[in-house]
Amino acid sequence: MTYMSPLKIAASRIINKRLEFRMNVAHGLASRSCTDNVFVKLLSESGVPGYGECVPRIYVTGETMESAATALRSLLSALSGVE
Repeated sequence: MTYMSPLKIAASRIINKRLEFRMNVAHGLASRSCTDNVFVKLLSESGVPGYGECVPRIYVTGETMESAATALRSLLSALSGVE
């Protein structure tokens, strides 16, 4: 068995980004011509990057871009220095 040393988060960045669709997308809950996504980029102390994304939808999850970013900041704060 190979032992992997724990990764410590050295830096993080939260990015809110609106992405335009090529066409309108409609379903029973909404009709959209774009999507607002929240991306997170992490960097470990050893330089290993990590990426994540969420797509908050008030009508699906009850989340907004702001509430998702706030939750991410809280989570990242709790994880700082954790191995």
